[in-house]
Amino acid sequence: SKSKQLEAINKEGSENCSKAILEKLVADLKLEEANLIKAGDGLKELQHAHQAALGLVKDPIPFAATTMGKALQSELGEITKQINEPNNDIAPQITKINGEIDQIKTKVSSLKDKLSDYKLAEKQELRIAELKLQEESLAAEYEKLEANVFLCEQFIKAKVSMLTDSINNRFKNVRFKLFDDQINGGLKECCEVLVPCAEGLIPFGTANNAGKINAGIEIIDALSSHWGVEMPLIVDNAESVTQLLETELQVIKLIVDEKYKELQINGGTEEWQKTA
Repeated sequence: SKSKQLEAINKEGSENCSKAILEKLVADLKLEEANLIKAGDGLKELQHAHQAALGLVKDPIPFAATTMGKALQSELGEITKQINEPNNDIAPQITKINGEIDQIKTKVSSLKDKLSDYKLAEKQELRIAELKLQEESLAAEYEKLEANVFLCEQFIKAKVSMLTDSINNRFKNVRFKLFDDQINGGLKECCEVLVPCAEGLIPFGTANNAGKINAGIEIIDALSSHWGVEMPLIVDNAESVTQLLETELQVIKLIVDEKYKELQINGGTEEWQKTA
């Protein structure tokens, strides 16, 4: 019922809003107020410290003006003085040490030069090894080329021999030399007539007059037969030949005889005379 609800509400209000509860709330409020006052004081102290720190930053004290800076500066001055004014007792030692330093520098320079020489020698050794390998490769290639050259020379010699035989087969007595053998094994082209004599075949230039005339007759006879051309053959100095080589060509002999003061032409059984 409504009366019971009102009674319950009044009871709850009296319990929650009792005097003890109110006193406790008041005490808590006072404690919070005291804490706020204390925090405000701390904040002011921090603000003062902050302002002081800002003042130090704006106007910093030089390090040289500090106690430590002054002490270090004094010590530095003393050391500088000792350096600029060395003690006479240690001067000889300094001179000796400087001399040893110079000697060491000289040795170091010499060792550097030797090291450079060693490096150069090492490079040269490597280059020598490369050249040896290249030499072996070139030697193999050279041997191969020599074999090919030898084969070519053999082919040329065989061809030359066949050509020489083919030409010489057209002649009965004379022979043609078309190539000279060189000292290096090569061949040199030539064209030399070899004339037969008692000692064998000799060069045309060293043969006697009769040998030259008969060789010429044989060559002309062979060429006439090859080309199919027949012309009179004039033999000069015919008196120097005891026996001319037989030929099918017409032969005109020019003979010198002191018994004949005038040019005389003999042909068969007829004779013509003409005053020289």
